[in-house]
Amino acid sequence: MYKAQSTKYKGEPPVRLYFSMALLSCGLIGYEVGLMRVLLYASWHHFAFLIISIALLGFGMSGTILTLFRCWFLRHGDTAIPVLIALTAFTMLGAVQIAQYLPVSARITSGMITTQIGYWIVYWVLLTIPFTLGASAIGLMLMISQDLLPKVYAVNLIGSAAGAIVVTLSMYILPPAWLSVAMGGITLLGCLRFDRIRLTLGLIGTVGLTALVWVILDPPFIHIDDQKYQAYVDRLVTDGQAGLLATEYSPRGVMQVFQSDTFHNMPFLTGQSAPPGLNALVMDGHWAGSLLRIDHPDKAGVLDETLMAFPYALVAQNPRVLLLDERGGGNIWLAVRNKAQAVHIVQPNRSLLDLLAGPMRHEGGIVFDLPQVIRHQATPRQYIETDTTTFDLIQLAGMESWGAATGGLEGLNEDHLMTVEGMWACISKLKTDGILHVS
Repeated sequence: MYKAQSTKYKGEPPVRLYFSMALLSCGLIGYEVGLMRVLLYASWHHFAFLIISIALLGFGMSGTILTLFRCWFLRHGDTAIPVLIALTAFTMLGAVQIAQYLPVSARITSGMITTQIGYWIVYWVLLTIPFTLGASAIGLMLMISQDLLPKVYAVNLIGSAAGAIVVTLSMYILPPAWLSVAMGGITLLGCLRFDRIRLTLGLIGTVGLTALVWVILDPPFIHIDDQKYQAYVDRLVTDGQAGLLATEYSPRGVMQVFQSDTFHNMPFLTGQSAPPGLNALVMDGHWAGSLLRIDHPDKAGVLDETLMAFPYALVAQNPRVLLLDERGGGNIWLAVRNKAQAVHIVQPNRSLLDLLAGPMRHEGGIVFDLPQVIRHQATPRQYIETDTTTFDLIQLAGMESWGAATGGLEGLNEDHLMTVEGMWACISKLKTDGILHVS
């Protein structure tokens, strides 16, 4: 087994112990964060919080296992550690993939409560397996490290920190379904031992080849909750009634733009006029806004018949407008039509702004590059409390996507602007006759 000899080494220090611990810790924390991204996309955000309890449960189970079978693990630690790491890597792929075939749903009616609770239990058990195996390997390495315990634990912390960074950067290039595959690959490299290079390479090759075949035959995917807007759009795409125009990945979410003649999502449209062609902006499976397929304010006349147009009849001419968390661009067109001297957009998601002003520029995204438009990358609360500009009209544009069809689920979200202090901060940025618009 790995053996520390009272800090007096014979030959090279146990680099292999540090190597395995670093890669396993990196992969395991990356898997945990990646699971949060999967559940954010598949269901609603509050389910992602349960990943922390799953991780803690897995680590707790590993402690019980190592305690009950302490003697056996200590005798066979030399073999057990690479095997546990290999199993951890493989189950990162397998557990997530199998879980997607379970028809879990966020909405549980009385007639299906027993079935759904059963599915959710199986779902959580599957996702707990990699944590249990990985934590067992970590615990075993700590048990046999003896006088090296402080250094091995330090490597564990450093590897975990690196994993959080690696998985966050990976979110810019990988779909959520592939994050567990990437983290499993990093973890699998932790099996490597240079004193047993042929055996460990054989183990890595066997597990890696099996995982590769699995991925080819059954590519990673995410089962979308049937109640989410994404599921509706996917059905339109399957029927040939909608098409995907662009996709952008980031740690803040998966942003997709879909085009279809069946889209008529224009919030608070009160008139009789039909809206022009629309593209639907979907973020993490939720409808986030409508992108008008127009290139000039004169073509946005339908917006004059929306509730958002009402404040412009009350504010001063050529107003200075602030749109907090604007996404689709409709409120920008409306402000420009009302001769706004400046339209300040506050949006924390730079990837979203880059998507709309870049690939979607000729599909209505040009509105984000109009001369009057000033873009700020910041959270609404941060901008309100740090900027000194005053405005004639402040609009909480992000609230327009809080649809009633979500059944109050948005109420579980955390919004630092929608507080008493946040509202007062908005009011303090208004001019004497300014208006705060909430719809």
